[in-house]
Amino acid sequence: MTGREVLHESLEPGDVERALAAAMPVEVARMPVRLDGLIASGAEDRVTDTVERITGRPPGDLRTVLHRDLRP
Repeated sequence: MTGREVLHESLEPGDVERALAAAMPVEVARMPVRLDGLIASGAEDRVTDTVERITGRPPGDLRTVLHRDLRP
């Protein structure tokens, strides 16, 4: 769609924590790592009616939404 390649690189939580801790206190660096673990284990795996209530349209997959809304 954009012509840009997007790569996903899996990182070990300890590696991410160490990288973040280089720029902030370790206690703060642990927070996003823990949140990522919770999300990966399904903590945010739920469906709501929020998109339809706000937009008036049912939710769609990302490809369809981007194609529809980013057309020239």
